[in-house]
Amino acid sequence: PEKVLATFPMQIEAYAHFKLPSKLSLHVTFGTRTPTVGNESLTRVWAREHYLMWTQKPDENEGLYVRAGRFMPVVGLPFAEHPIYTRRYGGTQLWADTYGVNVSYVTPKYEAHATGFIKDPAIDPVEHYSGGAGYAEYRLTEKFALGALGMAEIGPDDMRFRGGITAKAYLSAIDLLVQGEFQFVNQLIDDTPTNPNGGAPQQFVGYLMFTRMLGTAFMLDVGLGHFDTNRQVGENERDCIDLNLHWFTTSHL
Repeated sequence: PEKVLATFPMQIEAYAHFKLPSKLSLHVTFGTRTPTVGNESLTRVWAREHYLMWTQKPDENEGLYVRAGRFMPVVGLPFAEHPIYTRRYGGTQLWADTYGVNVSYVTPKYEAHATGFIKDPAIDPVEHYSGGAGYAEYRLTEKFALGALGMAEIGPDDMRFRGGITAKAYLSAIDLLVQGEFQFVNQLIDDTPTNPNGGAPQQFVGYLMFTRMLGTAFMLDVGLGHFDTNRQVGENERDCIDLNLHWFTTSHL
């Protein structure tokens, strides 16, 4: 019944990148977070990402990269909007960053990423999993790419194994970028006193996004998402339509 106009920040962060000797660099992302109950004063601000990285070719965008610290496991298409289904249900939801080590190799034709990670031992994290993730992408042409992903997540009460494919195509005739990702998830739930029979739900997660620039400052995203929480149970799927308008004020401030 209230007639009010309310605004709230979904995520506000500041980024810092420091070049160090011997091809090393330090990356730190500062921001706010939802405080932990009972420790609010010390958990309102944090560094969501902080890692040390070695780069084979520091002044180029290809070669070998090795980093260690706190960051999101590299898997699938890294969309910026966290409500997108392949992020929300695809193993990289908002604040699911972990401590880990990542090795990546990037060339104009292909790229490959491998990440080993553990759950954050210092705070109560969004996801309580440790494991590994892999992603590889091959560009068949300058305007078409295919990728494959895999991820294993081991938690205190269950395990999740993901496999999937990605595709990206740029339709230059209509200036449209089309991106898609599909995941199959097999979750193995341990037996507990309240759930003595455990379980093994199998899930499907899919997303298709259409992107077009509107001039030089605006970008429009239209997305279609599908999530099946358990393919063995009928009528429990959910679908979504997303509309995002991005305004790029300037490339750097």
